[in-house]
Amino acid sequence: MSGTAVLVDTGPLVAIVDQSDDAHESCINALKLLSSSTQLVTTESVLTEAFHLISYVNGGSEKLFQLLRIFNAQLKPLAQYQLKRVEELMSIYNDLPMDFADATIVSTSEELGIKTIFTLDRRGFDVYRPIHVKTFSLLPQEHTQKRKK
Repeated sequence: MSGTAVLVDTGPLVAIVDQSDDAHESCINALKLLSSSTQLVTTESVLTEAFHLISYVNGGSEKLFQLLRIFNAQLKPLAQYQLKRVEELMSIYNDLPMDFADATIVSTSEELGIKTIFTLDRRGFDVYRPIHVKTFSLLPQEHTQKRKK
């Protein structure tokens, strides 16, 4: 995966920080497979969710900030014009339902042409159909739906 960008969802951020998370090892392994030229990108709503969910982890916030620095993760703010697409996506997938963070990831992927999503949410991202690709490529590939709540 050299010279590509990968959009990061909430689940992997939490799993990497929380060593007791069932997906910790598979997310760490997925990070190791990424090329040094791979740009990690995420959205503000994803970070908001991640910081909330790791608040129970000892030193969680510090670990998440460190992770973002180490991987030089790019934060993509939601532009005003993207709100219409986010609303449209949430309406299309309301039966899942699609949450706001997922809608910002899909919208951002469309805007930036990103095809790969680092997520534990197979239920959603296996179904979402962005306008720029037929389906997303998902990381980690070996992840199953077995998740600690």
